[in-house]
Amino acid sequence: MQLTVKLVGPLSRFLPSGSEGGITKVDAEAGLTVSDLMKKLGLPEDIKCMISINDDLVPIGERQSRTLSDSDSVKIIPPLKGG
Repeated sequence: MQLTVKLVGPLSRFLPSGSEGGITKVDAEAGLTVSDLMKKLGLPEDIKCMISINDDLVPIGERQSRTLSDSDSVKIIPPLKGG
């Protein structure tokens, strides 16, 4: 299956070289979880971020059990700061 993955801001450093606009296509095996995808991208396990699949937010507690499907669009966003 193929996923579209967007890493926002400083997280884009984890994208493969040649990725443009913070977006890459990822070929993955069926049954891949959000947590598995994070490992595949080389993201640290303890990284603080928000993740959405097809614009639906994935709670932290569901990352290890939520499986991805072909053509899913995954966004990984660092914590937002402001004041």
